[in-house]
Amino acid sequence: MINLQAIRVLVVDDEDAFRLGLEISLNMSEEFAVKSCESAQSAIDLLKEQAFDVAIIDYQMPEISGLELLDWMRNEKIDTPVIMVTSHGSESLLTDAIKHGVYDYFRKDEVNLKKFSSIIKKVHNQHIHQIGKKLREEAELLIKVQTKEQEAFNAFQNTVNEIGQFIESSLTVHLMNLRRTEHALREMVDEQWREECTSLFNELRDEIETLNKGMKAMLDITILLTVKKVKEESEK
Repeated sequence: MINLQAIRVLVVDDEDAFRLGLEISLNMSEEFAVKSCESAQSAIDLLKEQAFDVAIIDYQMPEISGLELLDWMRNEKIDTPVIMVTSHGSESLLTDAIKHGVYDYFRKDEVNLKKFSSIIKKVHNQHIHQIGKKLREEAELLIKVQTKEQEAFNAFQNTVNEIGQFIESSLTVHLMNLRRTEHALREMVDEQWREECTSLFNELRDEIETLNKGMKAMLDITILLTVKKVKEESEK
């Protein structure tokens, strides 16, 4: 029966004895599901089709080195944690491996096959922890961005409301002045012109009311478009 929670491990090494020994040793436990490749190119072909939780890669291999394979993985956005192994370790190799983002680094003669399983699980858990931390940071950043967008929208909405209130108040004042002017003018003109005067002032009042309704509609549309944009940005 396949253990769906088994850690999927890829072993890439051109040294048959080490590769097969590690594969057999890990596969004896239900905690791991191991596949191995004798070259970096074979690993690339396999990684294009399958995902792995941990990769154990030989530093020195013919044609394509372990670091070149790691670079390819990073370029392809394959975020599998890597344990690097080598037959001849040195400080310079260790530094080079760390610069390339290797999780851990071992000389093959230092690898204890019985204890290596705990190292793999440790690297796997560290990787999961880092992913969780990254997701939390991204979520916190998104909340901050959304909060700033909401604050900006609230400020914009308040400004729009203030503009609307100012326009409405100004038009109300103009209507009041128009009534006073109409009343005064009716007293000044002959009776035969009063009906025409009333008609002209009614037209002016209608134009002001139309302008007032148009301004309200424009402000409402502006708010709706802003709400829509904020919503679309938050859903990205």
